[in-house]
Amino acid sequence: MIPVRHLRDINPFRPRLWIMRLTGVQRGMPLEGEAVDLLKQIASGRLGPPVLVYHWDADGLAAATTFMKFYGGDSEEVELRPPRFVRSFSFKELLEGAENRPVVVLDLTPRTWQLREALEVASKVVVVDHHYVDWEVPEGVTYINPAARGDLKGEWPSATWVLAEALGAHHPLLTAASIVGDLGRAALGNPVYARVMRESGLDPERDYWIPEEIAENLDSLHKACKYQGLQWYPRLLSYPTVDPAKGALEDVYLVQLRATVGFEMEELLERLRSSVEEPCEGVLAARIEGGLLARGSLSRELLSLAKARNPPGSFAVLAYRAKCDCCTVESIYARTWKIEERRRLEKVGEALKRLGLEPGGKIQRGNLVVAAEANGKLDEAYKAVVEALCSG
Repeated sequence: MIPVRHLRDINPFRPRLWIMRLTGVQRGMPLEGEAVDLLKQIASGRLGPPVLVYHWDADGLAAATTFMKFYGGDSEEVELRPPRFVRSFSFKELLEGAENRPVVVLDLTPRTWQLREALEVASKVVVVDHHYVDWEVPEGVTYINPAARGDLKGEWPSATWVLAEALGAHHPLLTAASIVGDLGRAALGNPVYARVMRESGLDPERDYWIPEEIAENLDSLHKACKYQGLQWYPRLLSYPTVDPAKGALEDVYLVQLRATVGFEMEELLERLRSSVEEPCEGVLAARIEGGLLARGSLSRELLSLAKARNPPGSFAVLAYRAKCDCCTVESIYARTWKIEERRRLEKVGEALKRLGLEPGGKIQRGNLVVAAEANGKLDEAYKAVVEALCSG
């Protein structure tokens, strides 16, 4: 458990004044400031109770919790509707029964067709994100994403941090957990992570285990396909009497769920390590299936194996079929830690598009990734990605 000396150091959530550095793509509104103003109007409750549509991982949950903490209206009226573990969801179906309300999308990368659907059923659509974007954002959508064209300095490591900068308020330790959830141990080299840890009164390296456990607790919900938990926890952690980071760290259900997921993850990791192949120099690849929605964690582990080689490998390619109680999801991931390999990773995205898939990803310092859902095309996608990387 967390040492008692640290509990006194964890800052409670409180509004803060930040220097706004909103230099990213905010299309759909004529001025950058107006995009942020619209987000704040929604968060104030003046435009009516919103619908939050958010990613199911630790960053998405932390962002939803941050928004709920900031919300100025009756938080019980806010609809929490994360997609059911797939990115190719329909806004018309997801927002059924909650039409004509403002929608805030957090840590997701809706494609053009999805955003057009959202515009048809929502009164306002605001997207807050930090992924790479190379598709059209329809007019009328407010898009706040300073990493849309890449984040080579690592200034926008999580959607929670982007939201914090826009709203001017956050819980530093919860933000740190959102960064660790996305970057893993690579967060130790990220300047924003170091900043928010120090704001929490914690040492970024010595106390890394604290945001790591918070992130793993939150991530256990989607790994185990606990959809109701994804809907419930942002509301629970945002109650006025709850410190969201401490709550996520010590919640009995989350701790027990993480332990259960942990046993299954160890088996998956062993299977991953025994399945590794090297189709060409510097590329480690694996094809496995399992009962957890753990594609991101597995692909990061595969990249760690590549980096640990002598000489270090450059790329990790994972084809993963998750067969869970709730669904079966097939995903393809390609990762690298070298910014100079960006062009080869772009070729991966082009290859996946030729298969009719919708790849997305990040171009961040130490974290370059292209990923796509590949249901029914996983073997084709794996072959295409390997060929794209091994052709030079």
